[in-house]
Amino acid sequence: MSAEILIIGASGFIGSNLLREFERHSTPVRASSRHPENILSNSNSTETTFLDLEDANTIEKSLEGISTIYYLAHAMGYGKDQFGEKEKIQAQNLSKYLTDKHKVIYLGGIAREEGLSEHLQSRKTVGEILRKSTAKTIEFQASIVIGKGSASFEMIRALVYRLPFIVSAEWANSLCQPIALKDVVSYLIQANEKKLRKKHNVFEIGGSDQLTYRELLVEFSKHENLFRPEIRLKKFPKDLAVDIMKIIIPEYVEVGAKLLGSIEIPTTVKDNSALEKFDFIPVSFKEALSLSKDSPLKQVNLAETLNKLKKHPTLPSYLAGQTLQLSFSYQELKSLDRVIDRFNLREALGEHSMKLPFVGEIKISNNKERELLLFAYRPKYFFQALGWSFFERVIREIKK
Repeated sequence: MSAEILIIGASGFIGSNLLREFERHSTPVRASSRHPENILSNSNSTETTFLDLEDANTIEKSLEGISTIYYLAHAMGYGKDQFGEKEKIQAQNLSKYLTDKHKVIYLGGIAREEGLSEHLQSRKTVGEILRKSTAKTIEFQASIVIGKGSASFEMIRALVYRLPFIVSAEWANSLCQPIALKDVVSYLIQANEKKLRKKHNVFEIGGSDQLTYRELLVEFSKHENLFRPEIRLKKFPKDLAVDIMKIIIPEYVEVGAKLLGSIEIPTTVKDNSALEKFDFIPVSFKEALSLSKDSPLKQVNLAETLNKLKKHPTLPSYLAGQTLQLSFSYQELKSLDRVIDRFNLREALGEHSMKLPFVGEIKISNNKERELLLFAYRPKYFFQALGWSFFERVIREIKK
């Protein structure tokens, strides 16, 4: 049987996972990419082809016999001022060859707000171009996708593993609604068979939880059982955040800088019509993390990392005198009474502090109303590994 389904961008993160699901059911698919050699296929039901969205001949050839087109191409790999224009031109080129016999299924981003970053504006523009074509369209608008290979997720994962602390700036308090990779693929698969009354349909999709970007990092560190205290800053320049990425996660800095431009824009689901039209319930953030479980990354070398950060020309001045913070719910601590008694928190009206030479000040507080134990550490010398190691040892002892 010849393929009636075309995946444009089959070598990418979403495209490759969508192809794998079709192959699992032996569904005939034509998988296309600018780099077809990177398409991972183990099925006789898959036809791999070269497709350049700036070459009319390859577009026409790829569309032969096709009724459903998954448009998953992007140009994030191009330079800072090029990818938006590239994505616009490529979508326009495809649209010229679409007919009313085609159904286009596109995965974009949640982009309702004004003043969008180039990254989100490009996703929005591509969706608008496809809807102006003669084809039927289904556009899914998603926040961060949680799964192995997702640029956003891999960046979060590497940042938490390699950086010994989490910087929480005001711009990290915007809400997002992360969605599991398996749920994105389920929406895409079901869209192929879905009969909808409207010619053009837009669905916002997300998982069952809404979190701030700060909470993404904190919850991921807890899920991986990593010691990652927070440094909460009201103002922290984004260019310094990019500099930290260059030091800690250089392989993700280009994508990270583009995503950072969108971080203040909420990407939560406001229209829940996708839940009414499609036959499943998306999983929670914690379930999404469990599904994406992979071999752990190499643990950070504390002294080496702090030494690298110490050499930055302006970072030390921003972080000097800052306090590192950790909080644990009563449920997270196995021996709450032992901890409270050990540090005399009952007698000290719920608070205990200690100052240590060359280390700094450690403070422990018991918040009964919120059922939290709060830990704060102000290093005497911020980039001195001794204080950090001591603080980590205190926390590990408490969590026993």
